[in-house]
Amino acid sequence: MRDNFYDDLNKIRTSKFFIQIEEIEFKTGKQPSTLGLINSIESELEKYDPEILTIQVEKYGFDILPKFEIENEDVSLKLKFLPKKKSARKEFKRPIGMFPISTYWGGGEENLKKAIELKAKKFKNLDKPFLICINTLDEKTTDKMDIDFSIWGTKALSGKTIFETKKELISNFEQSIFVKNGKPRLDYLNGILVSKIYPSNIPNAKYYFYKNPFSSKDLDFDKIGLNYNSVAYKFDNENHGQNLDSIFNISKDWLV
Repeated sequence: MRDNFYDDLNKIRTSKFFIQIEEIEFKTGKQPSTLGLINSIESELEKYDPEILTIQVEKYGFDILPKFEIENEDVSLKLKFLPKKKSARKEFKRPIGMFPISTYWGGGEENLKKAIELKAKKFKNLDKPFLICINTLDEKTTDKMDIDFSIWGTKALSGKTIFETKKELISNFEQSIFVKNGKPRLDYLNGILVSKIYPSNIPNAKYYFYKNPFSSKDLDFDKIGLNYNSVAYKFDNENHGQNLDSIFNISKDWLV
């Protein structure tokens, strides 16, 4: 429900601002309508001049940014408007740049596994190399360890050895994405790319790319040009490729 709501809210048309959602409260179990919310937020944004706000932020800091509270019968929101620099105001893009910060016990490994499994089953009859790409905005999936546990399994990550044979791989990947109950699985899948990318963090966003050691299809990962994890190496090793700032030619301080 939350993810669908964010997707709908991203239809806000503004080329001048990013929107930070500071707080969100779902008051019912019903999917909230965004139509009235979007109209009100767009009207509120028209009250502000991004040039003036940018000058004020440089002088007084981010506390000066305008805040806006809005609600309907199903949801309430506290928002903050962040002015874009002039060169980034050329077109309408997904405006939500920051989401609420939440704290949880545990990680999001199971959610990520389910998403991978669903995509893998949908496209298992492809006659070409197959990569699954997931932009995980799940607040519980926080770092590389959560994602590594999802892909390789906790037993495989308990050591840092290099596995030289498929038998060694299988025995150490008991319940990974690529092995189940001692047998390789999803051999039609070449690899998995997991990212955590928002509009505001593109040049600094991290991504995690995993090569399936049991894939039956050929794909030269070195030619893709991204960092990737492979069991031909220790698990804490990453083959080096380009980072997103280089790929998209966006400087890491693009919002400054």
